[in-house]
Amino acid sequence: MARGWRTVLRRRLAEDAASEAALTAEEMTELARSRERSVRAGIAARVDLPLPTMLRLGTDRSPQVRAALAANPGVGRSRALMDALAEDTDVSVRLALVGNPATPVDALQRLALRSPGPVCAAAVERMDVDHAYDAAQPVVALRLAVGDDARPTRQAPVRGFKPAR
Repeated sequence: MARGWRTVLRRRLAEDAASEAALTAEEMTELARSRERSVRAGIAARVDLPLPTMLRLGTDRSPQVRAALAANPGVGRSRALMDALAEDTDVSVRLALVGNPATPVDALQRLALRSPGPVCAAAVERMDVDHAYDAAQPVVALRLAVGDDARPTRQAPVRGFKPAR
């Protein structure tokens, strides 16, 4: 039982350290290597995070950490990182990127065109509100109108397939 308390105490101390106002780049890098997802997410949300640490957290195995990074306005310093987060498989990461004020309109357009339902709608709404974007532009309007049902389907027969009679 004492070991469990030590783990909780260690986690709380690390979370407090991640939110500490005055951390050096080395301390942030060290905390970004923590086993605790909440500590890594706390570091990922810091605007003063060094770029190499940001890039490392962009490939973190936890969607919570990548979403915290995607919501960080400092992520705009690396276009490659922003593009990678826009292609993330987790919806929460892409939604966090849509909500990030540093996300440029061209990235929002790509998110609207390539993402399903909620991400597409949020990106279009954000472009409409923040950028006075005309949502009636043909491609985006078509994407919104047809939704996810517009995925291509195979029309040619498959070799070896015999229809039921």
